[in-house]
Amino acid sequence: MSYAGHCYIIQRDPKIWKDALTSCRKEDGDLASIHNIEEYSFVISQLGYQPADELWIGLNDLKVQMYFEWSDGTPVTYTKWLRGEPTHANNRQEDCVVMKGKDGFWADHSCEKKIGYICKRKPMSEVPTEEETIDMGCQRGWKRHGFYCYFIGNTFVSFSQANQTCGRHQAFLATIEDRYEQAYLTSIVGLRSERYFWIGLSDVEEKGTFKWSNGESVLFTHWNSEMPGRKPGCVAMRTGIAGGLWDVIKCEEKAKFLCKVWAEGVTLPPVPTTTPVPRCPEGWDSNNRISFC
Repeated sequence: MSYAGHCYIIQRDPKIWKDALTSCRKEDGDLASIHNIEEYSFVISQLGYQPADELWIGLNDLKVQMYFEWSDGTPVTYTKWLRGEPTHANNRQEDCVVMKGKDGFWADHSCEKKIGYICKRKPMSEVPTEEETIDMGCQRGWKRHGFYCYFIGNTFVSFSQANQTCGRHQAFLATIEDRYEQAYLTSIVGLRSERYFWIGLSDVEEKGTFKWSNGESVLFTHWNSEMPGRKPGCVAMRTGIAGGLWDVIKCEEKAKFLCKVWAEGVTLPPVPTTTPVPRCPEGWDSNNRISFC
């Protein structure tokens, strides 16, 4: 799969780090180097990474203890260490780095461990460009992830105008349900030059209570530091150094936006039924605190 000028693949046949590196280089690639939050988010959300995975990447300190470098020679500009890592626990030689767990954090391990690995290479010239592909179940220009299609708005508009534009496509301003959807959206907008992209969250109905514009429950947030704060407003996703983090800004500000819609052919989940509130018989008194009459 391609992203930002490179191709990536997860290989699940277990190998020690050195053999994994050899395998990637036989394909004119290298063990993956990861240089920013957007590239990391792509690996987590689009490459088929699983929460139970343990995969070699190219980071290692084989030359100088605790001086980590990428096997492809590129500079180390970004890391995602698990808390407490790197450790070299119990004086063991843990010189090679794995990506593991539901969040894909990094830890150093013995290079002799046999696990899967991620390769990265430059694309071949005949590989079709991203613009030539149409994702299954999505309109041209929309991107598929999971059960949904996403569209990056190409005009600068206010929050309400963004909402209306998505609605004209029978879609809605993007909701974000979990860390994996967040990682996907970070990967597709985080490297762009625009500062903000509207998502569907705001507290315009009730100050201090943020709600999705399509009525979904808020199950996940990814606030920037000091956010949401006390100022009312609408939520936009940041790019650049703060790529993917959410800021509350004035709803009248102009920004690009992210629309979301169910992909064609996806079976929609049933609408949850509401359980009727039990009532007491005539002549009986109710007590809501103990649910008895």
